[in-house]
Amino acid sequence: MTFQKLSVLAVAVAAAGGLSGCFSSSSSSDSPSGSGTSADTAVVATVDSSFESGEVELIDLTQDELTASGGYHETISDISVRGDRQHYYLTERFQSDQIGKVDLENPSLFVWEYSTVDENDSGSANPRDLVLTDSSKAYLPRYGSERSWIVDVEAQSEDAFKQGELDLSPYTPKNGSVPRVQAGTVVNDQLFLVMQRLASDFSPSNEAYVSAWDTATDEEIETSASASQLKGIQLSARNPQGITYHPETGLVIHGVGARDDQNLGGIDQVNPDTYATTSWVADQDVDSLAVIDEDTLYFTEYNAFKDVSLFRFDPSTPAEDPVLIESFDGVDIRALAAGPSGNLWIADGAADNPGIRILDPESSQQVDFVPTDLLPKQIEFANLSE
Repeated sequence: MTFQKLSVLAVAVAAAGGLSGCFSSSSSSDSPSGSGTSADTAVVATVDSSFESGEVELIDLTQDELTASGGYHETISDISVRGDRQHYYLTERFQSDQIGKVDLENPSLFVWEYSTVDENDSGSANPRDLVLTDSSKAYLPRYGSERSWIVDVEAQSEDAFKQGELDLSPYTPKNGSVPRVQAGTVVNDQLFLVMQRLASDFSPSNEAYVSAWDTATDEEIETSASASQLKGIQLSARNPQGITYHPETGLVIHGVGARDDQNLGGIDQVNPDTYATTSWVADQDVDSLAVIDEDTLYFTEYNAFKDVSLFRFDPSTPAEDPVLIESFDGVDIRALAAGPSGNLWIADGAADNPGIRILDPESSQQVDFVPTDLLPKQIEFANLSE
């Protein structure tokens, strides 16, 4: 594929300087008064450069000058966060197998911290995500298990946390041990879970799937979207890393493939009502993605470790090639997020100057930089005022 290139002089200067943060931290960044999702706190999962530890840093979006505070809850490096109103949830993944709830009013303490394994598990559950409904009910995908949990996030004891299970064993491939459930989201009373279905050597030799579940009954839905006997939706992109929902684009799933020149990754779009699937990008290893609006989507292509490239894509004209943002070509981007005022948030993992870079999608120019103590790896948003 031949890519268009977008030259942005102001940001190119920063890229030439190793993204050294030469832009000032102005008051022009995201705020709750802007368009988009309401939020007043950014929750950032961070990791040290040696991948020996991780912690959470918080950014108060109500301040004129954005700064990161923390870090909170120092733990292993393999962590993820999920924002929800005035709380966020910290998941400690492989071999730690814990999830904790934090009230933003008191961010140094856990409201609770529960295990994600039970007596029937033979190894690490490796919890990946927490998929929240509009009540106390949530779903806990477990990467190391054939069963995802149904949980109560308002449970007052660990015994009351787990409410049930979803059996995903039909998706375990013949050359693998578990379905490798990576992420999920809830749309219109349906839970969508993304399964990588990797082989035992973690190669993406099998088609990935999305399964759909009725959140009222916790029964799997027959989507009739696959020629196989599986009920779920077969994807074109392999080794999916995440699933994003936007009302103007539907479900968007991005896959990183084998992270090599086979180009098995890409971007698939799924209609959550009809389950129809369209391949938007078919020959790029897509590592992270953020949907800004119906006309604007950003994604990163994985080239090598610490070497990724940022692209812009228009979902309304999917036949057009993605546009390479030259000033963010071959840099260490760890994650993307759509900010609450419609800006793009970039987790910059440069070891000498890590932080969050905020881009205006109208120009793809940087409008703010928020330094972090450790390297940012995931960005979520929560609303303390709700």
